[in-house]
Amino acid sequence: EVLDCAYEIQKSFKEVLSPKASMSAGIIIVHYKYPLYLALEEVRSAEKLAKDKYGKDAFCIRLKTRSGEQRDFGSKWNEIPFIKELICKFRTNELPSKFAYDFAEVVSKIGDSDKTILSIELKRIYLRKSKDSAFFEELLKRFEFLSEKYSIYDFINLLLISRFLADNYRI
Repeated sequence: EVLDCAYEIQKSFKEVLSPKASMSAGIIIVHYKYPLYLALEEVRSAEKLAKDKYGKDAFCIRLKTRSGEQRDFGSKWNEIPFIKELICKFRTNELPSKFAYDFAEVVSKIGDSDKTILSIELKRIYLRKSKDSAFFEELLKRFEFLSEKYSIYDFINLLLISRFLADNYRI
């Protein structure tokens, strides 16, 4: 629910101040035993990354697993509905959780230099796992945008963080 909450806060922020007001945010997801003072430092760091890397009026999600792995993904606020849809696809198994890991493995073997081959591999892996071609077109747009503007690893982090959130979703 953290994405819904942050998105609503951002919308309210604009309604109260001005439609032109901008809000950047850092969102940190950590194990419940993670020290609070370190989590607060991570939130500040994620907010700074949101502003520096993704620009004004953006957010950055930082996932720190208990094993110490860290993943960052950020974007503008208008990407939240797509991320929620991606989480939903993982949660309902319309997109198997292995999809994210399969694509990450391909990138680790091929590298990130040839975006054409990676987009072909993304399509191959996706269509092997799911038949929803309309959603694939949206996913491919995000892949192309993120890999051009930032890095292929931003796209991988989007997939892996979404998958994590889907697995840990509570009703």
